Amino acid sequence: MTRVAFIGNWRPEHSTENQVGYALERIGCELVRIQQGDLSPTSPALFADSMTRGVDAQGEPKRVDLVIYMRTHNHTALGSDWTRVWETLKARGVPTAALHLDAFVGLAREHLLFDRDPLFTMEHVFTADGSPECAAAMEAHGYNHHWMPPGLDERVLERVPTAPRISPELVFVGSRYGYHHEHSWRGQLFDTMEQKYGNRFCWYGNGSPRGTLRGPELDGLYASPGHIIVGDSCFAGARHAYFSDRLVETLGRSGLLLHPDLHGCMYEDGRHYLAYEPTPDGLVSAVEGALSMSVEERMAIKREARSIVERRDLWRHRMAELLSVVGLGVDASIG
Repeated sequence: MTRVAFIGNWRPEHSTENQVGYALERIGCELVRIQQGDLSPTSPALFADSMTRGVDAQGEPKRVDLVIYMRTHNHTALGSDWTRVWETLKARGVPTAALHLDAFVGLAREHLLFDRDPLFTMEHVFTADGSPECAAAMEAHGYNHHWMPPGLDERVLERVPTAPRISPELVFVGSRYGYHHEHSWRGQLFDTMEQKYGNRFCWYGNGSPRGTLRGPELDGLYASPGHIIVGDSCFAGARHAYFSDRLVETLGRSGLLLHPDLHGCMYEDGRHYLAYEPTPDGLVSAVEGALSMSVEERMAIKREARSIVERRDLWRHRMAELLSVVGLGVDASIG
């Protein structure tokens, strides 16, 4: 059995770490969960030994086959001395892999690449940004980068959605305030929708008077044939092969998603989602087109979208790919 030590933020129930960890166990891995904030300042010198030497209470070796590191916020980051830990593990035959769902190149946090943050000095770096811009920057810094689009927690497919809240037919779910200033379209999206559609449009998320939605409630909203989900991702439409987990999270829940054009990357316009150009006129045109669709037309797209996610885009598919890249291949169908 492949033994994986996973450093991350395990406390929030809905954290990506918990979704990825579940997927690793589903494909047959044994998981050692390590809360990143609990690693003491003196632990780097001991960490490599604890991962590769010693025995457990039954006298069995405690060696792991892989170390994964995910980081949510800078204030819980590992210090620069952890780069030496990754080097030690590599020398002892244990691969290391960073996993992150966001973009760095072109955003304020790009300085982390220049700072040689331990998130990037691991043997393998997997991020959701597969763009040429990202590839060039990672290569220039000497990082071994791989594109890994976000996946879906397969438990979503097993849940029974609750009846959706009474909401306007046009809905945005996600961040409105404090978004990346480098991506000005998010503010224009809200201005356009509110000016054009008034109370036919609403949003859920931090700071919204309607609050946030998670779990079966979110499932029910997305699955409802009466709701059209207006979406956006940082740099979407302008940067190839980068989009947030909004795509897989919405499509896997059978949501009818309007999103900036992905230009054929991963999902197809008119088959899995409805594309728009990120301009006020482009957005309104796409919204009007979606509003004119019959229930049957909407449901056909929703079914096709959920189907492709189920076949190809679950976190266990992504983790099987990661394990293959680091030399520990498994079958994604296990479990």
